[in-house]
Amino acid sequence: MSTSVVTKHDFNDAFERRFDPTSPFVYKTVFVLLLYWQEADYDFKSEADRLELLFGEKFHYDVERFAIPSEDSATALNDEIYRVRRQYSKPNSLIIIHYGGHGDKDDERKDEDVSSPRKSVWAAKTNITNTDILDWSYIQPQLKFGKGDFLVILDCCFGAQAARASSDHVIPSNVELLAAAPMGQSVPAPGIDSFTTAFIDEVELALDRQGYAEISDLHHRLASRDRDLMQTPQHFCHRTQTTIRLQPHTQGAEVMSLSGFGTTLTMEMIFRSPLDQRILARVLRWLSNSVPHEVSGLKVTNLIHKAKAAEDLVNAMDSDKGMAQDQLRSALHLSALPEDSKVEMRSAWSNFNWSLVQSLKSIVSLDNTSDYWNANQNMKVESDPKDEETKIRQFLQDFDSNVTLLASAIERNVLSIPEILEANVDTAAQYPAAVKDLNLVQSLQKKMENILFKAALDKNASFKKDLFSDTYSANNHPKAGSLVEDYHPKFGRVLIEYSYYPVRDEKMNDAMWESVQEKNGARMEHLVKLLRGPNSGFNTPSCVSWTSTTEKTRYGLIFKHPHDKPYRAVSLYDVLGPPPCNSPPFPRPTLGQRFLIAQKIGQALLKWHSVGWLHESISSLNVLFFQNQTSNTIDYSEPLLYGFSFSRYTGHYSTPCQGKDDIIRNVYQHPERQGLFPEFTHRKEHDLYSFGVLLFELGFWSRAPELFSKYLALERIKAIKSGMLRRVQHLEPEMGTAFAGATKACLEMDLGVREDDEAKSKLARAFESRVLRKLDPGTRLDD
Repeated sequence: MSTSVVTKHDFNDAFERRFDPTSPFVYKTVFVLLLYWQEADYDFKSEADRLELLFGEKFHYDVERFAIPSEDSATALNDEIYRVRRQYSKPNSLIIIHYGGHGDKDDERKDEDVSSPRKSVWAAKTNITNTDILDWSYIQPQLKFGKGDFLVILDCCFGAQAARASSDHVIPSNVELLAAAPMGQSVPAPGIDSFTTAFIDEVELALDRQGYAEISDLHHRLASRDRDLMQTPQHFCHRTQTTIRLQPHTQGAEVMSLSGFGTTLTMEMIFRSPLDQRILARVLRWLSNSVPHEVSGLKVTNLIHKAKAAEDLVNAMDSDKGMAQDQLRSALHLSALPEDSKVEMRSAWSNFNWSLVQSLKSIVSLDNTSDYWNANQNMKVESDPKDEETKIRQFLQDFDSNVTLLASAIERNVLSIPEILEANVDTAAQYPAAVKDLNLVQSLQKKMENILFKAALDKNASFKKDLFSDTYSANNHPKAGSLVEDYHPKFGRVLIEYSYYPVRDEKMNDAMWESVQEKNGARMEHLVKLLRGPNSGFNTPSCVSWTSTTEKTRYGLIFKHPHDKPYRAVSLYDVLGPPPCNSPPFPRPTLGQRFLIAQKIGQALLKWHSVGWLHESISSLNVLFFQNQTSNTIDYSEPLLYGFSFSRYTGHYSTPCQGKDDIIRNVYQHPERQGLFPEFTHRKEHDLYSFGVLLFELGFWSRAPELFSKYLALERIKAIKSGMLRRVQHLEPEMGTAFAGATKACLEMDLGVREDDEAKSKLARAFESRVLRKLDPGTRLDD
């Protein structure tokens, strides 16, 4: 099969063949074939009459009968199945084959050393002779050549033997089998107690109940004790196949158009290897067999080759790689990249390829095992399926992790180019494809927004002095507020992050007060633009607007709530402490989840720094999860970062600290940044220190203020840093030396960087290698 690169048109062409959005039905055509013997000794024909009434009158399916002749029966039935398959088996079609008759136990041994075959053998009469039997196990595998699905219903003794063969392909993947009896077991004769009678009853009940019948559900009901069948029916469905749904083909049914129907779902499917025709075939087989019946169509609107985009961007650093690379180099000003950045990007690409080869070796060894066995029939080499699954999962995780590291290295270095924002790009569509495929557009736009805001501040000298007010006093300072869940008439369920700012000082005249409000409003508008979603990788909820009180002392950022009820927001600080009154304890995350929380918040912090934004409030108070109040579960896999009320663009004056009433928040600040009027301006290193405190809490699974409550009681907040450094070694037994080392590096603000550029790209590089990569192995502990 060709390994050429797959385009979205390849997917959509295949989807058009698989789905028919213009049809309101799961299957475009359904044909029913009723089988019974011409010279049967029981009245199986009367049950065929009832089935024809069910499928013909109630489902409006095309129904035909075939009475199997006693003479040359196998050839006759084989020819009939061949005819039906050629005439009626089309894409989006279903053929139902029902057999009512006798079955043979097929337990005679032809050789004393060979077990009885016990295949699916049908017979015309109870007293079986060799002239009126046929081998259905020989005919059934031919159904795999059909272009649609098949449902085989066997109401005969020993029916489940149709699933028995020396090959595991006796039931093709496009066939679902429902048998009246297990292997070696008999069934009642036609009549009130028969399997077919019970089947018809359950189908009619399902129609009345929900308008359709699904085979797996029918089997469940037929096998239940209440149904009181003589034998337990057997159901066989390929593991990758969705159970067949029987839906009446009534005229005038509503068509669910793919483009016009109100309910649509947009999702992103991520592939861990470059797409080729082989992978396309596997994806289509998966979707064709497993897609829910409610899905009327699929369409690929965008296809991203992330690794290929990274290769294009790395190649674009050179001037002789082609026109596409020239466009990339021009758009991103790659010629202005410092040499050490070019070296890192090339090194990241080389490491990615090397890691990919190493990971592939374990996968290749799995195939070699079977090849070795084929070449050496006398030596049996078996591989444990669980071991194979583990190796494949490990390969996929390694690939995903390595692609993330590669993209992160490229993003950090590209965003550090001062000239990058000289390219007057207004919309995402104007960026080259590789930039969009690597998800760089969002970061570039956030950095552009920061640059524009900085330019506006630079034009107004009074804005530069302070972003919120011109004067503060001990009793007049900004205070951190709280996160509130509310309902907004326009945006629905929302989260509002409130912060409180100074009341009007009696010395301020109207002009001064209006100036303060203008600054506050400008900053809130900027935060909304900066936090507007989607915020992939930045791990923040999507900000939709802002609000303020009449007296202009309380401002709120309005975020779209990611969940409906019964989910409620809880902070990491909440989870680390005791539960609210009369509430059950918060579920504790696994060790792997704790590593994952740390890694995701660290990666988000690095991305915010890369676009030139300081958070200033990194703490467990500002890490958010969502708790299902019904099941008392918390999704720890997607921590969100909030608390942006005091964040600011790099290079401008810090906002004052919150004051004595927020002494708890000072625990998360570096000693240089504690107090109402810190001596030092907030730097990226100070955010990394706060991240170290967060790691400290995750490691000990306790709140830092409570671990150092004695220091707080004595107002020795600045001594908390040295206290944490003395205790950080105790993290090693539970979290490992790598986690303890990463925590210590952040608390000491020492990542080995002595000289750096204005964008502090070396600090970012060191943070990723000495902290974030140290956390990566721990995120796999739960696998």
